[in-house]
Amino acid sequence: MDIVALSELDKRNRLFIKILWGMLTLGIVTDFAIGLNIQMILMLAGLGSVACGVATFMTYRQIGVQYIKYYVVCIFTLIVLFLIVSDPNPIISTYFLVYVNLAMMTLYQDHKPIIFTGILGAAVSTYLFMVPSLREQLFPHESLVYIYLYLAFATAALAFSAKFSKKLQQQVVKEQEETLVAKHKAEALLDKLKASILMLNEFSERQQETARERSYYWKHF
Repeated sequence: MDIVALSELDKRNRLFIKILWGMLTLGIVTDFAIGLNIQMILMLAGLGSVACGVATFMTYRQIGVQYIKYYVVCIFTLIVLFLIVSDPNPIISTYFLVYVNLAMMTLYQDHKPIIFTGILGAAVSTYLFMVPSLREQLFPHESLVYIYLYLAFATAALAFSAKFSKKLQQQVVKEQEETLVAKHKAEALLDKLKASILMLNEFSERQQETARERSYYWKHF
């Protein structure tokens, strides 16, 4: 990976780290608002801070830059799962954060982390569906097959869009590089043409000087 691409990836990683800390803060505030047990809140704050801290350290130290996006997805998914499980009365809007996580991955313009996020979302959905109390509150009268289908459609659409966008961006970069190469060739050709014109001018001046000298010689001798 070249330096420019690495720089862009690093910027995206830093953006996701900020979002991750924001999600952790929101989760803690939400738990306080619903009156969750203080031990559960401290557990979320402690484990979440450690996980986010590791991701932050890796990002700003540029350690495993290409793999940070997968690590961040895992942390985000665990936070969403914890928010649902720890809530005595979980609501479907909290589960929709799975799709928010999926949509945010499109900022990387890479289909691989999107597919990975979709697989994690399917795993979370399966777990929530298999717990009777959570299934009744989140997916009443809903089939797990339909949940998979919704998630698969969203994942496939976003992955295809990201792949197409990345391919289009690469094509634009390639065209820019070809244009730059053509510009350099044109400038080199122009420099050669200028050098040739200067040589012709010098040759013409020498011929004129020789002609004047001969003319002067024949007039005086």
